[in-house]
Amino acid sequence: MIEYYLVAVDGAGLESRSPANAPEGVYSFVVTDLVHAWDAEPPVDMPWELGWPDDDATAGFWILADPVGTDEDGRRLQAEDDHTDVPGTHAWITGNGDPGGWLGDADVDHGCTSLVSPSFDLAQASEAYLVHHLWYAEGNFFPDDVLAIEVSDDDGVTWRVAVEIEDSAAQWELRTLAIHDYVALSSQVRVRFRACDLGIQGIVEAGLDDVQLEVVPSDLATSDAVPTALGGIPQLLVYPVPSSGTVRIELRLAHPMPTTLTIVDAGGRVVRTLQNGAISSGVSRFDWDARDAEGNQMTAGVYFARLRAEGRSWTERMVLLR
Repeated sequence: MIEYYLVAVDGAGLESRSPANAPEGVYSFVVTDLVHAWDAEPPVDMPWELGWPDDDATAGFWILADPVGTDEDGRRLQAEDDHTDVPGTHAWITGNGDPGGWLGDADVDHGCTSLVSPSFDLAQASEAYLVHHLWYAEGNFFPDDVLAIEVSDDDGVTWRVAVEIEDSAAQWELRTLAIHDYVALSSQVRVRFRACDLGIQGIVEAGLDDVQLEVVPSDLATSDAVPTALGGIPQLLVYPVPSSGTVRIELRLAHPMPTTLTIVDAGGRVVRTLQNGAISSGVSRFDWDARDAEGNQMTAGVYFARLRAEGRSWTERMVLLR
């Protein structure tokens, strides 16, 4: 937690403080480590589960797709576009009808449908946040439905409601869920988004995109050991985003392992290999100078840092400016 306040003094010696009651009152923000990020663009690392055993909806099930927008009296109900910047196209959404079809062809009907996160090992974190972009909309008639965000600390055996959204914003909204406010940070934490059409049947649409899991380790002084604390999952970070020059790629490993780190363009073509071999535990840093393997300057656009290790892969998005 970083706390601060501002003081300004003019030439006459008059002082102003913000907040006005500083230093008793302060501004604050939390410094977190990014554990994983999902932009919902296939292929998705650490996939989310589409559906859960207690779901009972008959239509409008969660899918990963390029949304097909629907409208009611000129008001958008299902998103036409995902939230991710171009060339992003996909998001998790509740059903997809045919272009130009009726708005009720593929919305949630007669119950609830769930989108469930992977199981997170957060046992050594003191705080955990799920930062995400959410879409929720209801039709003009029978607005008696809900989108619930629920949290589990026992791998989905039991769930606790954290947030119930009833207001139909019908737009992508940035939200942050403080997971530690609702459950103990165990080694089996899950989050689920549960869209429901309840009571009198109406139109219900939901979407999720651009999700980040961020944590405050129990001991900030040993942040290089965060991967161990988070169950040995490698961490791949890139910054700055966007960049007009060199991009720093940071890799954190809980234990030594063979790894391959490549730069991939938006078409999936490998343009540069930065690492191919064993890396020791802890933090390793690589600088990409925005050039391909032959030394050619890459054009502006979207690229990806891709890490492959232990039979799995992790991807982080980069944007080059010119």
